[in-house]
Amino acid sequence: PLRAGSARARGPGPGALVIFGAPGDPAHRKLMPALYNLALRNMLPPTFALIGVARSDYGGDEGYRKEVRRALEAYSRMQPIDDAVFDTFARGLFYVSGSFDDPKTYAELKRRLSQADQERGWQGNAVFYLAHPPPVFPPVPTKPGQAGMLRSQTPPRPAVRANACGGRRPSGGHAPPWRS
Repeated sequence: PLRAGSARARGPGPGALVIFGAPGDPAHRKLMPALYNLALRNMLPPTFALIGVARSDYGGDEGYRKEVRRALEAYSRMQPIDDAVFDTFARGLFYVSGSFDDPKTYAELKRRLSQADQERGWQGNAVFYLAHPPPVFPPVPTKPGQAGMLRSQTPPRPAVRANACGGRRPSGGHAPPWRS
């Protein structure tokens, strides 16, 4: 049995979250508000880093931070956005622009992960989250390993949104393809 309060006493360890498809609807509507709410409740470690990866060019980290702020203002249940909390949260936001099938994107991601580790101290603990359309899935899970970003030689098991197809069948219907 757990002791009362023991779950709160131990906070999460250092880590980074890499979101492939970071500027998309799932990240804007769900992930960013959820992460901001964790920061608001002081439940994210101070070393937390988030690296967004997508084709969109926001002009680097600052442009991406502004985009995240706009998403939070639109979709977070916790309004108004607390400037002090957001500023602390935003210091851990980084962005890599590039194509998911281009090795240069993963070389840049590796460099940015290293930079984020130096700045934030997340100690190499990274989760790779796929928040992009299903047609893009095939190349992404193997690329971080090929670029030397993984400590283990075992390929990562990517976290994938349950309704990753956006609720549409390739045939134009509206149910996910795994439902009949």
